[in-house]
Amino acid sequence: MTTIKQINEFLDSQPIALAGVSRNPKKFGYAAFKELKEKGMKIIPVNPRADEIMGEKSYPSVKMLPPEVQSIIVFTKKELLKSSLTVSQSNDRK
Repeated sequence: MTTIKQINEFLDSQPIALAGVSRNPKKFGYAAFKELKEKGMKIIPVNPRADEIMGEKSYPSVKMLPPEVQSIIVFTKKELLKSSLTVSQSNDRK
């Protein structure tokens, strides 16, 4: 079972990558990114079709993230989830 301490440790491990960020303001990934960013969190967007989202450099894949990113939140379609998790685990990310 996940504890509040573990959740706080995860959230404190910034920057955190957010895979599945959309450029479309009507999509959940965009709304989540915007909300976390507005709350002051250092969030790195991952989107293969965007160079930048809301002023933040976007990475085309989890594999391309800089090494200081140790935690990832995934908002992708279930068909893409397995590949995102496989790459993140191979790079020792949370």
